[in-house]
Amino acid sequence: MTFRTSAILVSMAIVFASGGRADANELFSPSTVYRGDGWYVGVGGGVGYFDADIGRGSAAVVGTGTTLNGSGGVFSILGGRNYQYGQYVYGFEADISLGDVSETNPTVTLPSLDVEAVGTIRVRAGVTTGAWLFYGTAGLAIASIDAVEATDGDNDSHTHVGLVLGAGADYQLSENLVLRGEYQHSFLADETYLFSPGGVVHTHEIGADVGIFRAAVIWQFPPM
Repeated sequence: MTFRTSAILVSMAIVFASGGRADANELFSPSTVYRGDGWYVGVGGGVGYFDADIGRGSAAVVGTGTTLNGSGGVFSILGGRNYQYGQYVYGFEADISLGDVSETNPTVTLPSLDVEAVGTIRVRAGVTTGAWLFYGTAGLAIASIDAVEATDGDNDSHTHVGLVLGAGADYQLSENLVLRGEYQHSFLADETYLFSPGGVVHTHEIGADVGIFRAAVIWQFPPM
């Protein structure tokens, strides 16, 4: 899904949610209090990075393993539900971040990596002060990683599952619009990657930590 397509879908959701009656004054009138009750959707972008541990392998592979670091841009789509009691807000959220978070390994005996997508399902909890919400978040992370060996371009892909922790801040820009800054860190379990360069089959155990810094624009639907 391209950025343009995602933006169109979010815009359509906003129009339908407002019954086609929202005008500029309603969308952008200033707010001084955070409203943390109801459903919301959003889009965002930022920078992702990974620290991957690549095991030595099961065959006669030179080296004893290495740590590979990579980075790149990401685009995110998110949605969730908030509940508010006084100044306290809690809820749940799901998101997916797509991009090119990758690094080429300079050694021919160990693979290069590309983190193609990271999705999370999380709970959030925080406290408001004025138009701000400061929160922490934790939950399940699922990531798709592709590994390519430089010897002959042999590749393997796996889905990694793990734990995600994070923190961030929301700012209530208007009655329905929220700006967000957030950091997430995913701890992904090892998976076994299979390669057969030159017909010699061997494996690598690969695990990774993935971090994402991002900003987002969020549309809050009116309370039900």
